Amino acid sequence: MGLDGTARNRLKRRIRAGHAHIKTGTIDDVSAIAGYVNARSGKRFVVVGMLNNKNAHRGPGEELMNALIEWTYKQ
Repeated sequence: MGLDGTARNRLKRRIRAGHAHIKTGTIDDVSAIAGYVNARSGKRFVVVGMLNNKNAHRGPGEELMNALIEWTYKQ
C-alpha cells in the first residue's frame, strides 16, 4: 500500500503498492489514518478515519482502518 513508513506493510496482499498513501497514528485508546486511495475504478478518494475506544491502539483500530482502506480501494 504505502511505499514507506508503517503503512508499507499493511494490506500488502489486497492492495498493490502505490495505490494508497496513508499516514497512520496511534496513542492510548486511539487509532487513526489519513491520506488518499487510488481505487481500482480509477477514482481517487480522500480517506480519514479515527477510532477512539478502549484498546483501539492494540489491534481492533488497525483492523477497522484496514477495512476502510480496502473498502475504498474496491469502489
